[in-house]
Amino acid sequence: MMPTGYRRILIGSDLTPLPEDIIEEIRRVVGQPPAANPVDIHLAFVLEAFQSIPVDLPMAGLSLLPVAEESLKRLNQIARDLGPLPAQLSTAVYHGKADKILAALAVSLNVDLILLISHGRPLLNRLITGSLPGSLVHISPVPVLVIKDKNRKDDLARTLLTHLPGDILKPLAQSTVTTGS
Repeated sequence: MMPTGYRRILIGSDLTPLPEDIIEEIRRVVGQPPAANPVDIHLAFVLEAFQSIPVDLPMAGLSLLPVAEESLKRLNQIARDLGPLPAQLSTAVYHGKADKILAALAVSLNVDLILLISHGRPLLNRLITGSLPGSLVHISPVPVLVIKDKNRKDDLARTLLTHLPGDILKPLAQSTVTTGS
């Protein structure tokens, strides 16, 4: 793999286990850095409002500590699932508004890229809670890369091609431009 130029990467997680295609895409983004300049990856989960806490996490009254500890265990499992990477990998659980925390972490950790995984949440959920990738793209001081999981990507492609009229993809104007070397 070639180096990508991203030396410090922040990955925002929702604690969902990563499918193999996402793991491969993360490996592609990390690339194969020179040994003298390894990649630093910080895997983060943000405890936001109660609607974003996975329902199977233990709730102990109003204390977030048991939730944070269980969340950290899951983040560490996701880190192990990534397998061997040419990178230093750290994990942490934060509390606050996810988009603002991730944007602030990008500054604090001096990252080059924020990476998010889109699992294609239902439209109603996005309308109620908003879209983290959409919000983060607007407030992040660094590039944000959103990776869709392959199953969701294939479903969306089939739906789009089924429901779009065939003539909508015909260009109104078109040309081919040759560039010199």
